[in-house]
Amino acid sequence: MKFTKPVKIYLFKDKNRVDVSVKVTDELTNGYRFTIQEFESILESWKEGVEFETEWGYVFVQHKTHGPRPERQPCSYVRFSISVGNMDFHHRLNFDTMHELEKEYAYQKTNAMYWD
Repeated sequence: MKFTKPVKIYLFKDKNRVDVSVKVTDELTNGYRFTIQEFESILESWKEGVEFETEWGYVFVQHKTHGPRPERQPCSYVRFSISVGNMDFHHRLNFDTMHELEKEYAYQKTNAMYWD
């Protein structure tokens, strides 16, 4: 089965955990686990930027309005970077995708999900 959404989340209220799957290809996602507090920190601060260390690595999320140097072309994307050990994963998410994540998280937080 192919992955259709660019990002999927699963809020496990009883485990104090949010699982995040970021689509890489139609057949591959990168999965990350955050505490509820860590994930809420991302949702609250991604526009201006947020970075923190987790028990498994380093996280940096920020809305960008220019591409990388030296050209720095105007654009809009959300940098979602994860470092684990000596591996780095840099995802570029659509601005609207982050708004959808906020809505999805609010829905999962206030409703019973089948995995609860």
